[in-house]
Amino acid sequence: MKTRDTEILRELAKQYRQACAHPVQAERRDLWRKHNSLEKTRPLIYVRALAWREMPQAQCLCEDPFYRKYESVLRYKLFWYDVDDDSVLEPWITMNAVKTCEGWGVRSQRLVPAEKWGAYKYDYVIKELDDVRKLRKPWHGIDEEQTREGLQKLEDAVGDIITVDCDRSPYNYNVTLTGDLGMLRGIEHLMLDMVDHPEWLHELVRFMADGVAEVFDQAVFYHNSGQHECALETYSRALKLSKKDQDHIYYAMAATELSMGNTEAALQNLETAIQMNQENRFFANNDPDFQILATDKKFQELIHPD
Repeated sequence: MKTRDTEILRELAKQYRQACAHPVQAERRDLWRKHNSLEKTRPLIYVRALAWREMPQAQCLCEDPFYRKYESVLRYKLFWYDVDDDSVLEPWITMNAVKTCEGWGVRSQRLVPAEKWGAYKYDYVIKELDDVRKLRKPWHGIDEEQTREGLQKLEDAVGDIITVDCDRSPYNYNVTLTGDLGMLRGIEHLMLDMVDHPEWLHELVRFMADGVAEVFDQAVFYHNSGQHECALETYSRALKLSKKDQDHIYYAMAATELSMGNTEAALQNLETAIQMNQENRFFANNDPDFQILATDKKFQELIHPD
């Protein structure tokens, strides 16, 4: 049933779909692909942050909080499109799955000022060295029923206009370990810990690094046991947690996607893995997981670029 909220959302979805279909998106994808392959291109421009909440275009009209959230997303993307940097708009709208997990088991309280959009700080969880005992390693859970309900609601509103995607990656693992440490302990305290408590800090970072590694190990187990959806979720988790040496994760994702019959996604992940580490050309060429692609033109181009 159409409502004023859904009509607002549908109109924005149409505008966004049109922006995604502009030929410049393909040009920018190609430029970034070359850039990440260390090929010479013109300087690429990426506007990382915008004072979005201060813009008049940020004003939302939907009354339903669910629709209002996606109205804000679409308005933001359309505004970014008008900025005209080299960012690429993808032709889908993403709904985050409803998570049942929360970070490292504890969260620092955010202290906000009285004035709107003023600066804030965290009341750090790790005040004393023994407070690290409050932490636990990451875990991942999704409320499937609430996620299905949300997807259905969004599909009903705009699914005939634009693809609705579901992000099943874990809760809020979109920062480096340094970012997590900063929110839990405080950057200023971490700097002092490097001098005053170096062994304690090494142990804390090792605990968190092991959490990232165990996520990847779990994903490999899911892949080898045929639990491909679980594997992809866990690989996504590993990518969010680990910002270095990610080529092996993309390589494993490529193998999993191929096992599921998703050839295009497999080749995209393999291409990323090769861009990060050229040795993956050799590995893929001799890996039984990729033998099904032996006659695929794009696969051959990746393995034998010359």
